[in-house]
Amino acid sequence: MAYADTIVYKGLEYLNLQDIEITLLNGESTALAKIMDGQTLSAFIVRNFAHNYTLYIDEDISRTKAIKILAHELIHLEQKESKILIITPNAVF
Repeated sequence: MAYADTIVYKGLEYLNLQDIEITLLNGESTALAKIMDGQTLSAFIVRNFAHNYTLYIDEDISRTKAIKILAHELIHLEQKESKILIITPNAVF
C-alpha cells in the first residue's frame, strides 16, 4: 500500500511516540478475516515486544480509507504504550 510508511511516520510524530519500531505488512482480506472468525478486518496491529509492533493492512483499500484505518491502529498503539489498553488471553482492559 503506497504511502503507508509516511502515514504511520507522521501519525507517530503527531502522537509524540518516540523509539517505536513498526513493521508494515500487506495482509489480504481473507487472511485478515481468518483472525476474527470470519469478520473482515482491514488492518490490525500486534505488539511483538517492548516498543516493537507489526501492523498488517489490506493492500486493496483506498488511500483515504488507509489514513483512517492507520490512525485508528496508531491510537491502539498509543493505548498499549501508555498501558491504557491491556490485552490478555481472556480480556481487554
